[in-house]
Amino acid sequence: MGRSGRLLLLLRPYTLLFVANLVATFVASVLDGATFVLLIPFLRTLFGQEALPAAGGGGSAVERLLAAIVGPLLVGGAGSPGAALRNVVLVLVGTLVIKNVLSYVAAVSSVAIQENVVRDLRVRLFGHLQTLPLDFFQRTRGG
Repeated sequence: MGRSGRLLLLLRPYTLLFVANLVATFVASVLDGATFVLLIPFLRTLFGQEALPAAGGGGSAVERLLAAIVGPLLVGGAGSPGAALRNVVLVLVGTLVIKNVLSYVAAVSSVAIQENVVRDLRVRLFGHLQTLPLDFFQRTRGG
């Protein structure tokens, strides 16, 4: 087993935390892109158009996908452009909050993994140094 394999073995105790880190990073990245896509209905409503294209068609593929996923949240029951704009802003802010919380969780878990792996390496090194004979330290220069 090479050096990389031995280093990966140090991650084994933190597998659950590592998987949670990967999931949080992935979801935060997806939500980061989603916030840009959510700007489409915001800008459409701001400039006096419908927040999303009509159900019959029209609009780009991204707009149709957006209408299918968050359409009821954006225009559900709100006939006025002001209510649609409020809904768009609430969904946008909610998405940003969730994305930032997940980014924070990913950063904290990443630091926890890094620090714990470094601690484990130091403990293993110290344990190894304690098993060496005293003769090793007499003939080996420090520094």
